[in-house]
Amino acid sequence: MKLFLSLALILLIAFSITGQEEPKQILESGDVEHFIETFPKLEKDFDEYGLRYEAREGNVTIPEAVKAKDDFLSILKKHGWDENFFQKFGAIMLGYSTIVYGKEMKTADSKLDRSIKEIDDNPNLTPEMKTQLKEQMRLVKSAMEEQKVNLKKSIHQNDLDIVRPYIEEIKNVIDKKN
Repeated sequence: MKLFLSLALILLIAFSITGQEEPKQILESGDVEHFIETFPKLEKDFDEYGLRYEAREGNVTIPEAVKAKDDFLSILKKHGWDENFFQKFGAIMLGYSTIVYGKEMKTADSKLDRSIKEIDDNPNLTPEMKTQLKEQMRLVKSAMEEQKVNLKKSIHQNDLDIVRPYIEEIKNVIDKKN
């Protein structure tokens, strides 16, 4: 699982960095369903492979690295995937993160608005303190909104639309081991 979470983080960062370009569509109809169906088995096989690989001693030679790549492709093919799996996995995780973050943003946004109102209504704060606290809240709100926009810019709208109906299933699959 650590391998997948690390990979997901790297892919999210990579997608964020390339967010300046128009994102290309990566997912096709059926990819998310196939991911939901195969991910637990794929994860198990990768974990078992990782344990065998971690048990080795010494540095990895080039032939061993090539064999490891072939082993990974073999595991992917066993579950109906090809070398594009990691790109599709990244798009699914980015879509999931974008949608979930968007929902959380709505909740956080209303909480920040309530906090600003509480600051205004607090008779124990000086006008200067109120101004300073409200400005900090606005900065947080602005940073969160910017992150949301950047996430949306990093994924093709069609990929987002393909992922959206499966948010709960994806959550269940990726949360199983957590």
